[in-house]
Amino acid sequence: MVVYVAGEVLRRGVYTLPASARAGDALARAGGPAPDADLVAVNLAAPLPDGEEIAVPPKGAVFSTPRAARRTPGGSRRRSGKLLRRARYSTDGLSSEDGPAQLVDLNRADENELETLPGIGPALAARIVEFREANGPFGSLDDLLDVGGMSQRKLDDLEPYATLH
Repeated sequence: MVVYVAGEVLRRGVYTLPASARAGDALARAGGPAPDADLVAVNLAAPLPDGEEIAVPPKGAVFSTPRAARRTPGGSRRRSGKLLRRARYSTDGLSSEDGPAQLVDLNRADENELETLPGIGPALAARIVEFREANGPFGSLDDLLDVGGMSQRKLDDLEPYATLH
């Protein structure tokens, strides 16, 4: 399997690991935690699915709540208990509103989830879902440029928060 390790590690990158690997194994392949890493925020015992991203935040990071979860009564969206996936965090004690608290799968997300991405409002989220239903799953992030209203700048802004499965 292949995983991406980012954040407060010594060697960020993409690593190939055995199918039985855990998050701790991926961290070890990335050279271990950086001195400022908050290892409590990452479940090092979690099994890894292929294509997973492990983001190790710095100590003192504050996590944001997805806008869709705040807007939806009774919403149960939350950060994965297994790993910390590309979470937006800030070290100044203020929550970041720049992106969702976890990666958004563009091939599975509903309109509310898509709206948590930077630059994606209700109209564009609806067009993305409509395009995906008419044309099938996105093969790459660049395929979003075929959706009306999507620009290269918006794509660049949302790229760190999006994934395709």
